[in-house]
Amino acid sequence: MRYTLILFIGFLIFSCKRIEPLQGTVATYSTNSVKVQPKTILVDFSLSYDSLLTYFGLEKGRSLYNSEKQAGIDFPLRLDLIAKPQINVRKANNVLLKLPVEVQAKPNIAGINTGLIQAKSTIQLDFKWLWKDINHHQVDDLQIGYSWTAKPEMRVLGFPVQVHGIVDPLIQKNLPDIQTKIEKQVNQRLSPNNLGNLINRMPMNYPTELGEIRLTSADVDLKDLIFDDKKITGKLHVRTALSLSDEMENPKPNRWVELQSTGNKLPFQVDYSFGRLAKMISASLKIKENQVNVWADSTSMQVKLVGLAGSNSSIQLRVKPLLLADGRISVAWSTIEMNGISFLMRGITKRRIKKGLGMFAWSIDPYLNRFNQNAWGLKLVDGKLAISSLYYTMNSVGIHGEVGGNWELKK
Repeated sequence: MRYTLILFIGFLIFSCKRIEPLQGTVATYSTNSVKVQPKTILVDFSLSYDSLLTYFGLEKGRSLYNSEKQAGIDFPLRLDLIAKPQINVRKANNVLLKLPVEVQAKPNIAGINTGLIQAKSTIQLDFKWLWKDINHHQVDDLQIGYSWTAKPEMRVLGFPVQVHGIVDPLIQKNLPDIQTKIEKQVNQRLSPNNLGNLINRMPMNYPTELGEIRLTSADVDLKDLIFDDKKITGKLHVRTALSLSDEMENPKPNRWVELQSTGNKLPFQVDYSFGRLAKMISASLKIKENQVNVWADSTSMQVKLVGLAGSNSSIQLRVKPLLLADGRISVAWSTIEMNGISFLMRGITKRRIKKGLGMFAWSIDPYLNRFNQNAWGLKLVDGKLAISSLYYTMNSVGIHGEVGGNWELKK
C-alpha cells in the first residue's frame, strides 16, 4: 500500500510538472496571404562555347547558307557544317569563329548546268561582339574569309577534275551576300524575343516535402559580357522571388528587360496550408493525421485533437505560430481544453501535448537552399537565410524573408 501511494504521488508530480512554452516572436494575423515583392539580384554568369554554339544551332549537318532557290543566281551555292565549329578570342570581345563546311555548287554558264562542284572549306568569321545590355548590343565589323581543306572538283566522265581556279572568283562574288545573311541571323538570334525562348526553357519549380518551390516569373538582363578561352562570362541581373506553397500557379513567361542590380538578397515567401500543418503536428505528437484539425480566427489558431486519450476524448488548443531566435518556426499555446478524459489521465495527457508541441519546430533553410541541387544551374555559395515576418490567415501560415549569398549560373 505504501509503494502504491508513493507511485501515485510520483505520478501526480510527474504529470503536473510544468513545461514552459517555447519563447520567440509571435505571428500576427492577416486577412489575406501577402505576396512578396521581387527584387533584382546579381548572378555571376558563364556559358561554355559548346552551349553557345548549340543555342545558335551551329551543329554538324546545319546549313549555313543556301542560294539554290534564289532567282537569277548563276552560281547557286550551299554551305553545310561537317564538324564542330571552333572559337578563338584574339582580344577583348574580338572573336574568330571557324566553321568547317562542305561546299556544293551547280553553276550555270549561258543557261547550261555544268554539273555538281564539291569541296571542303573552313569559313572564318572575324567580328566584334559589343554588348552593353539586352537592348544595346550588336555584332560589328564582321569580316568573312575562307580557306580550302579539299579543293573544288567536279567529275567529268567519272574522273575528278579540280576547278578551284573557276570557283574562287564565283565565291568571292558571293561573299558579301553570305556575310550579310550570317550577320543578320546572328543579330536576330540575339534579339530579346528570341533570347526569351532560351530562359523559358529552364524549369522554374520543383517539389519538396513541404510543398512546391518555384521562382516567380523573372525579368533578366545581361551585362559585362567577356569572351575568354573556353566560355563567355558576365553578370546576370535577375528580378524574381522564391515561393513555397501548395498552390499551383500558371507561370508567366520570363522576359529580357534592362535592369540594374540592387544586391544579392533574394526575397522568399512560404505559405503552409493548415492541412500540411496538421500533418506536421500529427507527426510531432505521433498520432494519425485524421486525429488533427486546424483552423483560425483573428485572435488565434485552433488545434483540435480527437481520440488522443480514448475514443471519445477531444482536446482543443489555442496556439499561435512562433519565430524562434535560431530562425526555426514553432507554435506557442495559450489554453488547452480537454473533454472526455478522466481526471487521472488529464495531467499526463496535457504533458504529452506540451512536450510534443515543445519539440514541434522546423526550419525552411534546407528547402529554400535545395535549388543548389536542381537542373537550373543556379547555385548559392555562402548562403544565409533571414526571416523578416511571420503571420497567419484563415487558411495558412505565412513567412517572408530573404536568402542571400553569392549567386552563380553556369551552363
